[in-house]
Amino acid sequence: MDAFLVEFTAIPSHTEVVVRLGVAMIAGMLIGSEREHHGRPAGFRTTTMVCAAAALAMVISQVAFADTVTTSSSWRPDPMRLAAGVLTGMGFLGAGTIIRNDNHVRGITTAATLWISTMLGLCFGAGLFFAGTVGLIAVLAILLLLPRVEARISQNLYARLTITMDLTTMSEQDLKEILSSLGTVIRSMDLYYDFVKRSKTVSCELRLKKPEEFSLGQKLTAMLSRHAGIHSVAFKC
Repeated sequence: MDAFLVEFTAIPSHTEVVVRLGVAMIAGMLIGSEREHHGRPAGFRTTTMVCAAAALAMVISQVAFADTVTTSSSWRPDPMRLAAGVLTGMGFLGAGTIIRNDNHVRGITTAATLWISTMLGLCFGAGLFFAGTVGLIAVLAILLLLPRVEARISQNLYARLTITMDLTTMSEQDLKEILSSLGTVIRSMDLYYDFVKRSKTVSCELRLKKPEEFSLGQKLTAMLSRHAGIHSVAFKC
């Protein structure tokens, strides 16, 4: 650590700046190509620019810190302040990649990828090539290898079942028994009454296993539609 602090007080040469930015860009390209392949909102160019920008911020921090050390000024800037600002700003960029559609939330992995790309850029910008390389290998392993492991993990899925029916068609207890007989777990149930039309709407949030969502949706829709007095059945997952 002491050796790094001594080296950090030296202004990097032009060659060092080019090498640091170049390595950071290569890291961003490798990570961004995986995101681009999967059609994510932050892909090849975005990740490359994020990684390069973080590296450049770290170079600027080192130059500013080294300038004050070589002068007689008693003021010493915090070299990590600019890096911390970059990470804070990255939070806004990452949030822009997260999309919510009904029960589905997409873009969290892409946001995390932008965040770790920023960290790698800071590592390479500071000249910590070993730490940055190890981090890059870890990120690529997570993105390329872990999806195969993730596919083998049993996952729960959450669905929304909405039924509109006459007031006297089916009680809530009868509906619970039907849903329980199919192996679903009711997490919540909301009731909406329309006494003018003499109808009610039951909205249930269900928990089920991921491979069963389509077959279970078909079974529920077919089973409930056979009951007289049911106007509509909607199943979203």
